[in-house]
Amino acid sequence: MKKIFKTFAKNRINGFTIVEALLAVLFVFIFSIGIISMMVYTRRFTEIENERVAALTMASERMEQIKRDVFSSIVGSMEDVVIDDGNTPNDPGDDLHGTMQVIVKSKTGETLYGPPPDENRIYVEILVTWRPPGRISDAHVLEERLISELAP
Repeated sequence: MKKIFKTFAKNRINGFTIVEALLAVLFVFIFSIGIISMMVYTRRFTEIENERVAALTMASERMEQIKRDVFSSIVGSMEDVVIDDGNTPNDPGDDLHGTMQVIVKSKTGETLYGPPPDENRIYVEILVTWRPPGRISDAHVLEERLISELAP
């Protein structure tokens, strides 16, 4: 019996069996799927962050404009806006459409619908909302909120 095993071992060609080769291919396939899915997730996360930065910049610009206005003329408003991610400023096809809402509140937290009364301060809240493109846009509405306290 030992002689048969020795003869088999001498005649065996060094290399991989088909099972070992299939396992190696399967391992490489699973590893590459993981790397590709991680790259897709990272790209999508970066796109959403670019949109958020653009929305926050838009809200900050509007807040600075409100701060320069006369205190008694500050009122709430809502407007449609175009959010450009900044990557392609000359291509309007990739721009997002959303809304920018300016909410004015008294110091007690009540929403004001007209010019602020003679108070010593008010709170101005700017809310920018939009739907990102792609599959997740059906379920998610993204928003950026900026709040500031203003005094006359």
